[in-house]
Amino acid sequence: MDEQLTQSTEVNSHRKGECSDNNDSQYDGVNEKTGMDPDKSMPGNIGTHIEGSMSLADQRETLSKMHDVSQMHAKEGDKLYVIPSSWFDKFLNPDIKEEAALGPINTSSICRDYDNFILADYNSNPYLSVPQDIYEKLMEWYGLAPGSKTLETVLIKDEQDQLVPEYDRCYVRIHLLKNWTGAQQQRVTPGARKPLFFTISKLGTLKMVMQKCLEIVGDHEPDLDLRMNQFRMWQVEGPQNFGQSSLSSLPYAVDAMTFAKLPVKHRLRPESFEKIVKDLETSVLDLVAEYKSSRSGAHWPSSHFYYNKLQPPKGTVGLSNLGNSCYMNSALQCLVHIPELKDYFLYGNVEREINTSNPLGYSGHIARNFASLIKSLFDEQSPTILSFSPRTFKSTLGLHNPMFAGYLQQDSQEFLAFLLDGLHEDLNRIVDKPFVEKPELSADDDVNDSRIISALAKETKEKHKLRNDSVINDLFTGLYKSTLTCPVCNKVSVTFDPFSDLTLPLPVDSFWNTKVLIFPQNSPPCILEVELSKGSTYQDLKCYVAKAANMNSESLIGAEVFNHAFYNNYESATSNSNYLPINDLASEGDTIVFYEIPRHENVTIFPVLNTKIEKGFRSPRMFGYPFFVALDKDDLDCYGSIRDQLEKHYANLSGDFASFSKLAQSRGSVECPSELLKKKYPNVDFSHYKKDFENTSFDHPMDHLFSIKILNGRSGMIQPPSSVVEPSEIWVPDPRVDLNATTEITTLMNNLTKDIYDHPNLMNQKDEIEEYFMLMNQDQVSDKIDSSPSHMDVDTENGAIENTQSCADLPLGATGEDSACNKLDSVRPILIDHGQAIICQWDNDAAFTVFSNEFEFSWDRPAELRNSELEAVKDQRNKQTQKIITIEDCLDLFSKPEILGTADSWFCPSCREHRQATKQIQLWDTPQVLIMHLKRFENRHSFSDKITDVITFPISGLDMSGHLACKKDNGQDVYDLVAVDNHYGGLGGGHYTAYAKNSEDNKWYYFDDSRVTETDPERSVSEAAYLLFYRRRVQSSTTETAKLQEQLEFWRNEHKLTTQKFNDQQVEFYQENPSDSGEEEQEAEDTADVQKAGACTGITHSVASLEVGNSPLDSSPEENDRRRKLRLLHKNYRSALPNSYDLSSSATSSDISDAGEGLLVQSDEPSSPNL
Repeated sequence: MDEQLTQSTEVNSHRKGECSDNNDSQYDGVNEKTGMDPDKSMPGNIGTHIEGSMSLADQRETLSKMHDVSQMHAKEGDKLYVIPSSWFDKFLNPDIKEEAALGPINTSSICRDYDNFILADYNSNPYLSVPQDIYEKLMEWYGLAPGSKTLETVLIKDEQDQLVPEYDRCYVRIHLLKNWTGAQQQRVTPGARKPLFFTISKLGTLKMVMQKCLEIVGDHEPDLDLRMNQFRMWQVEGPQNFGQSSLSSLPYAVDAMTFAKLPVKHRLRPESFEKIVKDLETSVLDLVAEYKSSRSGAHWPSSHFYYNKLQPPKGTVGLSNLGNSCYMNSALQCLVHIPELKDYFLYGNVEREINTSNPLGYSGHIARNFASLIKSLFDEQSPTILSFSPRTFKSTLGLHNPMFAGYLQQDSQEFLAFLLDGLHEDLNRIVDKPFVEKPELSADDDVNDSRIISALAKETKEKHKLRNDSVINDLFTGLYKSTLTCPVCNKVSVTFDPFSDLTLPLPVDSFWNTKVLIFPQNSPPCILEVELSKGSTYQDLKCYVAKAANMNSESLIGAEVFNHAFYNNYESATSNSNYLPINDLASEGDTIVFYEIPRHENVTIFPVLNTKIEKGFRSPRMFGYPFFVALDKDDLDCYGSIRDQLEKHYANLSGDFASFSKLAQSRGSVECPSELLKKKYPNVDFSHYKKDFENTSFDHPMDHLFSIKILNGRSGMIQPPSSVVEPSEIWVPDPRVDLNATTEITTLMNNLTKDIYDHPNLMNQKDEIEEYFMLMNQDQVSDKIDSSPSHMDVDTENGAIENTQSCADLPLGATGEDSACNKLDSVRPILIDHGQAIICQWDNDAAFTVFSNEFEFSWDRPAELRNSELEAVKDQRNKQTQKIITIEDCLDLFSKPEILGTADSWFCPSCREHRQATKQIQLWDTPQVLIMHLKRFENRHSFSDKITDVITFPISGLDMSGHLACKKDNGQDVYDLVAVDNHYGGLGGGHYTAYAKNSEDNKWYYFDDSRVTETDPERSVSEAAYLLFYRRRVQSSTTETAKLQEQLEFWRNEHKLTTQKFNDQQVEFYQENPSDSGEEEQEAEDTADVQKAGACTGITHSVASLEVGNSPLDSSPEENDRRRKLRLLHKNYRSALPNSYDLSSSATSSDISDAGEGLLVQSDEPSSPNL
């Protein structure tokens, strides 16, 4: 009996083909025959026998008989129940006597998902199916383990007409076709969401399939009212050569173009509703649902292209600003409106030319994204969109060039250069670039022979193409000739180089104008207006000032003064004046001062700062202008000489000549030491102090008006201190100098020197000096030394005798060689040295008096120094009418010879030395598309360097033949304007826009980010024009362009034929599936029939248990809540089909919680009928 039962159950465990675990099903409802709820576990008796229970042997006997009966009456559609083979094997095992050894049936080991009927891998967890009556007995005896549920299937006939269990249900994928408005289509990404799906028994009818589809679509689309719209359902298939799996990537949301390109589309009509799924002979069913409003005038989405035929794109789509991305938008609009470039990426086979192995390229990312961008801007199926967001394109560029990754403003020309280079390398037809040397003329070649020069140009172009061959090279690359002439030996070098954009200098008067202060050596300060061309150097400015002021440029020292201190020492070897142009060296408002200081070998130049202590403050503050003083090296130990030079400078700087003149007159009146000095220093030879007596005055204290302090260079400096500064170099202290870190110059002097200059202080000691002198004459010095203190300060060998001892106290006979007073003859310390600065600290009242406003000229009121030469130039400039600058002038200036600078000198192969050669660049060959870059920004260091002059250029008929060094046939080099890139504002900011000619309607448009307006091309001629795009009028002037034009013409015609064929197919499709008034009544009846089937309650289906759930229209609230929870789980059942099917793009019907967002994003590459 056991063997018989085993054999019979083996039949039910057979799977059609291999036992695959890829099965999807959902099961809802109550078992109609048994009344069991398959979602509820049925607890078993687990080894306990109630009174009269059967033994295991009896159970096996009973089930064997029941099985025989079931086999005799089995028919298609009978219910079967799936249980684990391992449990049933134990049940049949005669060695097992007790029910406790079996336990309840655990179906969780063979099922991955009960709701979707997803069984486990058969090889790992085998299972079998038993008839319904046997399953009911097993439930009565053993029940289900906790967590297990009933797995129900049916018998179905296979291809051999044999009854087998249905483990593989039909997999139904649901897609929705709907019409999007222009605003919606701009943001739609049809492939953003995976299709919904469910499974159904192959014995189910198409009516059941359609009913379930409408339930899921209605649940998925919250705004869709099933009762207020009409529905149609389409069965679709992919290309036959790929099989059904070709539709595995078809998304849930399908646009009209995607639907139109499907090769097989069968509409499900009412007459086929009773047809069962099995008759379709497919295991995967792709259904596309569409709906329309019941109101009149609405069209089915499938008829979209019948009413909206494909037309050439308008080409007037703007680009959204992503945050300072106008520089990118303007350049892109100029590029995409070049017909050859647009058609190449729109109609050509770009993918075939992408070079992913080029190490200089970007693996094709830039080329693919640019092609996608063009297809979005010229999308035939979206004629109503007004703007497009190039977010993906910008992100791709930012990944490969961090300059364009953020949201900072960039230069449009730099962006254009990078984009063209990236496109060229991605599309370079040369896979393995050979090593190529640049062609050059030999020493024997005659540079005046045009044939030799032409051959060199041709060789250069050919060798360039050996490494660079792309559509970008074909359209944008020209050739220019470079000629260098040595000024010494007249050696001429000729080379050729390719270019993709032509940077043109602008022939405008570009001047740097300012006023500089001049502090002459022997006169008051003056101010001079200067004017030099931008780009001039500091040395040019220095020579200009020297000439205008009639001074020697070698005697001038220039510096920038800020906040009463030296800010930038232009004479320093480390100053940026050695390399910066003058307009970058000094900005508007900077104070530039030139000091006239004659220099020779025996003179040392020291910087001087002015300070004063204002009332209410303790620390000194700087005031006025710093200056320089030149001191003779022999006077560095003489306080009087130093002060005399300072007073002379202050006389000029303040204009108070009278006060300082009196000081000068009073100084020098003392020719010999006073009797008082002689008494105090009886043994000193005063002839060593002759300079001091000549520069002292008995009328004023030594710190009259101001005191002198010394600032050590180490305490604050722009350059290193004197230990590492060359004596000939001009040194200045740091502007952040610590004014408290100074030394009084008097502390560096000996007491004798201080007594010479500080006569009032000496007179205060008169009585004591006289007393000491008398005591010395009376030989009472020794007693007096012990008893009488002295207030005199007299230097000794060790520096000074404090209070009680001085040279005056010594006996008159103490005058030997070792006498301390004799040391004063030779001790004259240096008061200041190179690398130090002089600080003149003024008394506040004295400064107010000396630098008052009563004097005509001072450093605050400099005299006006006329610049007659500049005045004449300005008068001549004012008389001239404003010159109109043309693009021809810019081209002439481009080819004008120039002398190289010292930093750019050329190594002459004949002289074997670097020479400042004469260089001339001439155009030799211009490209198909000529991009001219107007060099409006002279330097990159200042925002004020933009040239805003209007450069006039022709809209059509620009003849370049007169600017080419290579003469060609007439008419070959005539160009017409196609686009202009504009820039408003300065280099560090502003805004970019574009003018472009639309080749679709031959009209001009103004592109301001997302705003596009029709305009006149003449408006592009303005001060904002930055990049000019010219297109050659003769399209096939070279072999490369002729070949490209031929290919483009073929692609354009092919696209026209493809578009016409597509439109004809849509007419034919509509006629086969009409939606006019006669058909709409039938369509309404079809939809109502399906809706009625889902809305009616109490429907009895012959295979109702095979449906994947019931209609939500008659579900209980509890069941609806359960479905919502399942949708929130976001389950993705990838094993719902056999292994031969790709479910990577599929999603369950429960994966819809965030699907609404998927309809709000637009792809960078829309579908097109030619792809």
